[in-house]
Amino acid sequence: TAGVIWTLPYEWYFYLILPCLGLLIGTKNKAGSGIWLTMSMLCVIFFEAWQLDIMMFIAFAGGGAAAAIVRTPRLRDALRGPASNPAAIVCLAMGFTCFDYGSFPCLLVFATALTLLACGADLYGLLSMRPIRALSAVSYGVYLLQGLVLHIVLMFLVPESWRLTMTVPQYWGVVFVATVVLVGVSALSWQLIG
Repeated sequence: TAGVIWTLPYEWYFYLILPCLGLLIGTKNKAGSGIWLTMSMLCVIFFEAWQLDIMMFIAFAGGGAAAAIVRTPRLRDALRGPASNPAAIVCLAMGFTCFDYGSFPCLLVFATALTLLACGADLYGLLSMRPIRALSAVSYGVYLLQGLVLHIVLMFLVPESWRLTMTVPQYWGVVFVATVVLVGVSALSWQLIG
């Protein structure tokens, strides 16, 4: 799994509290009745027992908010205007330079950037370029395989004596080569597995 299973408790928690969320927004469905609603309420009441990092939960909620906004035509259209590209760039720049990584302000500006991108901001055509769109098709494979590829490259292909004495530029050179391999493996897995 390349060490990316940390998100599972957040996903499970989210799915389990959906009946309570549905109750809050007035959705009527089978999940809002009986045992599902009871289990959902227990999850909300015993949030501490899940031992979830609240900042990671907020980040997960930011992605959920972006997904909800992009599915609301009036909001999506309002966020597609000419100001969306500069606003997304400013949010990304602020997230990377102005705030401590993982802090609430950092998560807020990244969630805002994600929302703007999901609503149609393409960073002045950058995200519409053919190579970038091809990379987006294999991005889930990159996400899943990154730890595995880096581990194989660093543990089996780079001798330990060199690994322990690499300079920073040498290390990043190895990471660059591993990235090329990773994108190739991800593209191949996307073609073969889909």
